[in-house]
Amino acid sequence: MECENYNYFEKLPQEIKEMIFNHLILSDLLNLCSSSVCLNKAIGQSKCMQKIWLKFYSFNLKDLQGLSESTRHFEKLKVNRISRDNHFQVLIDLEKQWKKVLINNCEFKSFNTFYELIKSMCDSIEELEISDIVILSYEKSNQQEMLKFPWLKRLMFRNMPLKAIEIFLPSSKMLKNAAFDIVQATDDGSLSLHQIMYDILSSTSGLKHLH
Repeated sequence: MECENYNYFEKLPQEIKEMIFNHLILSDLLNLCSSSVCLNKAIGQSKCMQKIWLKFYSFNLKDLQGLSESTRHFEKLKVNRISRDNHFQVLIDLEKQWKKVLINNCEFKSFNTFYELIKSMCDSIEELEISDIVILSYEKSNQQEMLKFPWLKRLMFRNMPLKAIEIFLPSSKMLKNAAFDIVQATDDGSLSLHQIMYDILSSTSGLKHLH
């Protein structure tokens, strides 16, 4: 079906469209996206899509590349059990405005890949959780520096090498919640855990919870 068949829908106020979409389950939304270019665009840019997690679990590369042409505006990303650099690179190249990101059980071949992934989302991210990651090589390029996270409010690390935490310091003046489970973290960084805690506390005046 072409867009001209949905002229009546296009005339509806955006608030009414959102109310209609919010009453539909995910399978219905995706079916509508496939039925019309017009509906695909309208649903893809609606707020209801922002509430849906976009999950990456060792997908085929062709499945990831299809997202580069998608009009759907996802804001939540979960990456789990990914270990291929070309998969991470697709995520980096998407240049999406992620707001909530979970990275679990992933293996990074180099620190540079990890750095570029975090850098690609640092301007928009509000909540970030990273747990049980492995970084095989720590060769840094000259372009790497401390990243700025202007909107970051919640930060959680679990079983993460201390050296990888350094790029988050100072993290964000808006940071309100931070949690560090360092029971199995590897102390291979140039900064001590004591120095990391000091930097976070001294640079984040609005921090309310530190675990």
